[in-house]
Amino acid sequence: MMFFKNLLVWILTLSCVVKQLFVAAKLPQAEVDVLNQIVKTMGATNWTFDADTACELHEKSDVTELTRNISCILGPDNSTHHISVIEFKRCSLSGVLPPELNQLPNISKVNFAYNYLNGSIPVEWASMQLTFISLNGNRLSGNIPSHLGNIISLTYLSIQANQFSGTVPTQLGKLVNLETLRLSSNRLTGNLPTEFAELKNLTDFRINDNNFNGSIPEFIQNWKQLYRLEIQGSGLKGPIPSSVSLLKNLNQFKISDIDGTNQTFPDLSNSTLLRRLILRNCSISGRIPGYIWGMNNLRVLDLSFNKITGELPNVVPGNLKFIFLTGNLLSGNIPESILPEGSTVDLSYNNFTQPTLEHRACRKKEEFDLNLFRSSSVANNLSGVLPCKTDQKCHRSLRSFYINCGGNNVKENGTTFEGDGEQNGGAATYYSNDRWGFSSTGDFADDNNEQNKRYVASVQSSDISELFINARIAPLSLTYFGYCLQNGNYVVSLYFAEIQFKNDNTYGSLGRRMFDIYIQDKLVERDFDIEAKASGVLKAVTRKYNATVTDNILQIRFNWAGKGTTAIPQAGVYGPLVSAISVVDPDYRPAKKKKIVEIIAGVGSCLIILALGIIGWRYYSRVKRRKENGLVFFNLACQLQQKEKIMELVDPKLGSEYNKEEAERMIRISLLCTNASPSLRPTMSEAVSMLEGKTAIPDSIPEAGSYSQDLRFKAIRDFRGLNRSQTQHSTSAEDLYTIDDESYLRYNVVKDGYKMSETSSSDVQLSTSMPSWTSSSSTSAHDHNNTNTNS
Repeated sequence: MMFFKNLLVWILTLSCVVKQLFVAAKLPQAEVDVLNQIVKTMGATNWTFDADTACELHEKSDVTELTRNISCILGPDNSTHHISVIEFKRCSLSGVLPPELNQLPNISKVNFAYNYLNGSIPVEWASMQLTFISLNGNRLSGNIPSHLGNIISLTYLSIQANQFSGTVPTQLGKLVNLETLRLSSNRLTGNLPTEFAELKNLTDFRINDNNFNGSIPEFIQNWKQLYRLEIQGSGLKGPIPSSVSLLKNLNQFKISDIDGTNQTFPDLSNSTLLRRLILRNCSISGRIPGYIWGMNNLRVLDLSFNKITGELPNVVPGNLKFIFLTGNLLSGNIPESILPEGSTVDLSYNNFTQPTLEHRACRKKEEFDLNLFRSSSVANNLSGVLPCKTDQKCHRSLRSFYINCGGNNVKENGTTFEGDGEQNGGAATYYSNDRWGFSSTGDFADDNNEQNKRYVASVQSSDISELFINARIAPLSLTYFGYCLQNGNYVVSLYFAEIQFKNDNTYGSLGRRMFDIYIQDKLVERDFDIEAKASGVLKAVTRKYNATVTDNILQIRFNWAGKGTTAIPQAGVYGPLVSAISVVDPDYRPAKKKKIVEIIAGVGSCLIILALGIIGWRYYSRVKRRKENGLVFFNLACQLQQKEKIMELVDPKLGSEYNKEEAERMIRISLLCTNASPSLRPTMSEAVSMLEGKTAIPDSIPEAGSYSQDLRFKAIRDFRGLNRSQTQHSTSAEDLYTIDDESYLRYNVVKDGYKMSETSSSDVQLSTSMPSWTSSSSTSAHDHNNTNTNS
């Protein structure tokens, strides 16, 4: 025991001595001078270091991630320090890379990521013994210097999100100690050097967003230690080499947007450590291998936009959080087991059997997120864009719609753009109102947030109008659609403004956003860059396209194809962004507001009598037939609505000079108000809301003959009898307009449109454009009792 106590005292004493020596040691003045020259070359101002404080610089902001760090090691004489690490990250330094760095003999790590540095990598660095170089997110350009291949000690090289061009130098194949090589988001071309086959210690290889040529090389099978492989939007073509089956240590495997012939699913049965598997737009056909669903570590599965067929198995998908199967040829029933609590599943654009309303996919699903937009192949296209909706019919034809994407209602140049900002969205989102909706899919990678529920970008700026301060964003695919449109030609206007990048001389201004635009499934823009089209950020730009609607549906899809930066100004900033949308029939001229009076007169006795109820009955109480002839017209409304010919009730004298949508709305509301079932009749406020178009009109059609048991019609009959006892005429006015069934059938509502005029001993004369055979409709018994018979 005494031995251990003495040992502990000795260790503590030694530690104190070492600490005192370390604190007392100073940085040589020569290295101080070099350090001050380095920060000056990089563009720093008011940064001055001395021998006592240089090695004590350790600053890092948790909010901005700005990092200033200088680490030192103790020299062999125990009296001097030597700089070993320099990190100036996210400092927005606007100079160039310092060639003076080679004058620090003990430097091993430099991190100058996310600044505003320009120029090239100094040739002087080739003689150094660096192990770590990170230059991400700068303005460095030109070719990647071949002299980097001389730094044999390198284990980490990352030059992502710069402007390097040309081919990758073969000399980099000499970096046999390299574990991380990141070349994404540059302008690199040519083939990957075959010398890369010697990089057998690679664990992390990323070449996204480039312009390479050729196919994915077979030599990646040599990288047995590979942990993360990313080849998205790289320019390389397929197929995926079968030799990937040898990569047993893969944790993240991301390949997307590779052209090439169809291929089967690559063999990944040995890659049991996979956590993220993304094989998107890789021309994969056939079925999903069964072992995929048994991978216990798999968290994200994205097989979107392939040609995958077959049915999904009835298995519980392990620890899978995100399942993206968008844009395939999957069929059969959707197994309920694929929708466990907490999951996010996107099955849009497939050929599944449409689920019933009792299916878990259509029930309340607060416990999981699901997108079924166009997930079923059905004869009725409307049911594809309105999944799990009970009402899948068009009750009116639209000629236009306006959307403020990601914001609230905004009036722009006299037009109101409806906002969808209250719809938070997420990795698998579907939303629709009674005119338009949107479908969104994808999870923003590397943002360390699996709970994304707000796919909306916003900016506080007075430099742009209110229509552009909010926008809807998406990591992969975003589709806006309008339905129940009148078939014909339309002008689609898309409104954009880049609001996530900065407008200054900092790394925040170096982001590049690129995405594709499809209208009616036709590619109209490839690699669309908002900032480039608008000549800057926070500047509005509008693009117009012509589109033809043939099935009453118009679709606008924005798609990310792996292009552009993904981590500027922070991780997860990329993909489609749209501010607003307008879709207009250029030949449509809406009716003038004053025509609403003519509509009310023109729809004839249906609207007048049904709206006035018992009062209308008093004026037409003389019209009689043996069988409740006052309800003949009511039966004719019901029948025409059932046959979807309700517009035949409109007076043909109006021609086309009225708003058909408003006329149909008023007729349908009138019929709804006379429904035999009290539970189906709307309140006054509900009827007004439906008239204003704020509330959808239910599909309740009164059945012919249902009036016989309706108390409202009993009240009418009672009132008629009371009226007869009070008023006697020498000539029977009741017989003037007697109509039998045969004469009713002969009458043609559309062609004749007689104007009814009646002169009698009534206190009030009502004359309007309506068929002469029209009798009364109904109202409630309550309203009847409150009617002034002298009015």
